[in-house]
Amino acid sequence: MTVGLAIVLMQKDEGELLLAWIDHHLGMTSPERIYIFDNGSTCQKTRKILKDAEGKGVHISYEFSSPADFERKGDIICKTIQSIQSEHSSDFVIPLDCDEFLGLQSEPDTEPKFDQRSINDHLHQLTQKEGFFKVRRHYFNHPHEPDLYHINNTPGKYFFGCSILQGLDVGFHSPKMADQSSQEQCLESDLIAFHYHNKIFSIRRANAINKMRGRVNNFTKDELERYIGLGMHLLKDLRGIDAPFTTPKQKRTRAFLNHVQTSKIAFPHDIFQESHPNTSPKGNKSRRQLKQELSKLRRSVTAKIENFATIPSSGATIRLQAAGADIKRHYNTNYSSLQKLKRTIKRHRPAPSTTKSKGPITINIRNNRSLANAYLATFTANRQQNIVFDCQNFWSSIDTQLLTLTSSAVQADEDRVILRHERTCNPKLQKQLMLHFLMLALPQSAFKNKGR
Repeated sequence: MTVGLAIVLMQKDEGELLLAWIDHHLGMTSPERIYIFDNGSTCQKTRKILKDAEGKGVHISYEFSSPADFERKGDIICKTIQSIQSEHSSDFVIPLDCDEFLGLQSEPDTEPKFDQRSINDHLHQLTQKEGFFKVRRHYFNHPHEPDLYHINNTPGKYFFGCSILQGLDVGFHSPKMADQSSQEQCLESDLIAFHYHNKIFSIRRANAINKMRGRVNNFTKDELERYIGLGMHLLKDLRGIDAPFTTPKQKRTRAFLNHVQTSKIAFPHDIFQESHPNTSPKGNKSRRQLKQELSKLRRSVTAKIENFATIPSSGATIRLQAAGADIKRHYNTNYSSLQKLKRTIKRHRPAPSTTKSKGPITINIRNNRSLANAYLATFTANRQQNIVFDCQNFWSSIDTQLLTLTSSAVQADEDRVILRHERTCNPKLQKQLMLHFLMLALPQSAFKNKGR
């Protein structure tokens, strides 16, 4: 008897792991039983992987694309599981993250298995049981040795059969069942999970920026020390504390590595090695030309705007969480002035050699002049372009940190952060950023053009 296993995932810009995750789980279940919710990915690699997976029959949903949707991920996934249960389209449903790869193992001294037949046979034994089921064992990768794992049996990771799920938290750790008798029956299973959680530190820190940008006021040291709320476990990465995951039990096994190799799964081992190379683009002639053209455009735009009200208010700090309202409060301006700026930018675009370029364009941000150029690039670039911001003063400049509202971090070290511009910028937010650009660009601005 074939047992139907459904797998549900919400992800954003996980192109590094997403293809491996899909190919791995397609070896365990059919494509129509894999449900992926995209939370607003802008990475071209990720979007292509999703499109290809959709062509294979995987359910792909772009409905929940905002940061607010990520915060209610538990509710979204819960309703999906309830729908699957009500339609009886699968016998079991498990919610996963993109760094979690399912397997099967009965005892710690046996080798894990990953084939559909073994998992099917095990799940068949659970089909008539009431309650919900716990993933037995978790293997967390070691960032220095590819065949060494930290074993942790305590994380609550669960899957669901015939008993109806009522509620699920953001991390999928505390499910609530529809009836009390099911709530009291949490049963062990032989399912395990290989967690590729420990990426190289610069990528882990970048991921933490992306997850926390809607929660913290800014990324300065003082603000992070005061923060209390969701995502507390990410603060060590944000504050530059590289503490690898450690648990009492360790195990060496090549089972997962051999499975990936024999199944010809393109697994990105390099992002889990601390010797990962610096990925920031090197300087070249085209980048110098871009800088010159953007600077020329900035001077042209500011020269055409007269009598623009730029009187700063009483020095209130602009916050990430409320940038639109704070920028309005911070400066004395009006809607007609902003419209004038938009018209001026449209009349004074950079040379076609820049805006029609198919490759990514990189902007080095060292001071407020280059930051103003970065904002300007986002207003003029076409939708096919990737814009990369190389920020040397990210951790000390709240003005630079505002770029995270429209950009994703891809690498974050102690002295610099690499951001990739998200082309799906909210129009309302973009208006606020245009105003902030003016404050940076105009000579009467309260900002100082002092680089580091």
